[in-house]
Amino acid sequence: MAGALLLLFPMLVMAQKQAAIPSASADSVASIQLGAIGPISGNIINVEGVTFKMITIEGGRLQMEVENPEPADSLAPKTIVREVSLHDFFIGETEVTQELWEALMGYNPSRDKGPQKPVQGVRYVDIELFLMKLNAITRRHFRLPTEEEWEFAARGGRRSRNLPMAGSYDINDVGWYCNNSGNLAHNVKGKWSNELGLYDMSGNVSEWCTVSGGVGQRSASTRGHRQVLRGGGYLDFASHCLVSDRQESPSTIWADDIGFRLAE
Repeated sequence: MAGALLLLFPMLVMAQKQAAIPSASADSVASIQLGAIGPISGNIINVEGVTFKMITIEGGRLQMEVENPEPADSLAPKTIVREVSLHDFFIGETEVTQELWEALMGYNPSRDKGPQKPVQGVRYVDIELFLMKLNAITRRHFRLPTEEEWEFAARGGRRSRNLPMAGSYDINDVGWYCNNSGNLAHNVKGKWSNELGLYDMSGNVSEWCTVSGGVGQRSASTRGHRQVLRGGGYLDFASHCLVSDRQESPSTIWADDIGFRLAE
């Protein structure tokens, strides 16, 4: 009996040691892979002494969940998946900063002031004037991204790892939202980027996008001057920071956690 207990004791010690070693979760695996994969191409633009970077996005195909165009009272599912083909485009490495907005517009509408924080409280119609000034100075064709372009880029484009947030399984790795922001906007690039080197596509401020009116999306005439917000902001729950989440909104609305990102 004593011999059996002696044999059993080291086995118990080994079992306790093994139990003390945490198993690798999806979050811990994802944290090893955070950030851009390999070299990222793009170009840096200087406007009125303020620089910003546009990232090159290679075109590809996106499986996008959209509203079902069938009548709401039918037995059809509320959403369907459609495939979208995208050409190459550029998108901002970060959300447009207060520094860049103020350099062009001469004022700062943001509640949480800071040159490297995203500009906040901008309406869709205000952005149109900003873009006119920016394009006149640079002689380029900056615009808002379509929501298809935005989602393709947020998911990591051709480098996508199919993560629910823009660069991670866990919003805390890549974005500011209601549980970690302190109800304040934060400097851009304060969290990890996604696979394409894009920052804050989940959280910080919700981003205005244009709606193409494709299959499963109401046309502009039936929406009545409504556009879409993507990515969620620092006042939102994590569910609104998912790369798949979309919120339609009147183009005249403004809020402290709404900003935008450039595309070209």
